[in-house]
Amino acid sequence: MRLCAGRGVPMPENFFVQIRTGLQLDDADTLDPFLEWLAGQKADLVMWDVFNKLHTKDEKRPDQMLPILKRVDRIRDELGCANLIAHHSRKPGTSGPDLASGGHKLRGPSEFWG
Repeated sequence: MRLCAGRGVPMPENFFVQIRTGLQLDDADTLDPFLEWLAGQKADLVMWDVFNKLHTKDEKRPDQMLPILKRVDRIRDELGCANLIAHHSRKPGTSGPDLASGGHKLRGPSEFWG
């Protein structure tokens, strides 16, 4: 609200903040009720913050990350909304920048870049 007020822009009527502790993208029991609510909101954008708290999988394992990322794609496709995912960058190694992935700074496998 302060951002809109500071720019002299009226607050959009379809702006919702929903904080769901325990929501897991890989757990239908926590995700499905949220998606049901979200479908009724006709959201244009969903912000997921922070990615490593939204699943129970190993971020270093592509076979575990790809299904999670595909689920986010399905949410986009089924609900017609964009998804913005907050995700941490990798920490530099003790001897300098981590160039293991060609200098990519995102944590996890290359599926994040896709």
